[in-house]
Amino acid sequence: MRRRLFNILSAGSLVLCVTLAMLWMRSYRIRELLYFDRGVICVCSSRGEMSVEYYDADFQYPWFFRNELGRRNFGFPIGFSASIHDPTDLSSPPHVRMPFWSVVAITAVSPVAWGATWLLMKRRIHQGMCLSCGYDLRATPDRCPECGTIPKSNPMPIKTG
Repeated sequence: MRRRLFNILSAGSLVLCVTLAMLWMRSYRIRELLYFDRGVICVCSSRGEMSVEYYDADFQYPWFFRNELGRRNFGFPIGFSASIHDPTDLSSPPHVRMPFWSVVAITAVSPVAWGATWLLMKRRIHQGMCLSCGYDLRATPDRCPECGTIPKSNPMPIKTG
């Protein structure tokens, strides 16, 4: 059950990672803003960054806004930023900004771990090893003498020479 849950979460994380990578590349060409609660919370995507900003209730934008940025607006943001509301500066709302690469890297951890586990299991099956502990089962193919696991099928030993 835990393995199945890990596989499902890894697949979801992979879909999220690919989607965010595509939005990351798109953010260099198009600036998109998505508003929730009629202009109170804004999720923005622009120039390799994603941000969540908070605007006052009287801020009037449509629920979705998009404009073309052009080709010369390419940059690679490396930092994170956050601010609180300054009532004297209306041009800078309270926000949390992070580069897309950091979110893509975080969502890629689970699929990479799943892929590494899959390759390890494939190698163990091919080499005739126990899937639980990695013990060599060529001498005792019916049961692992190390952990007691009964293999689902007889392992195929590697042909040498």
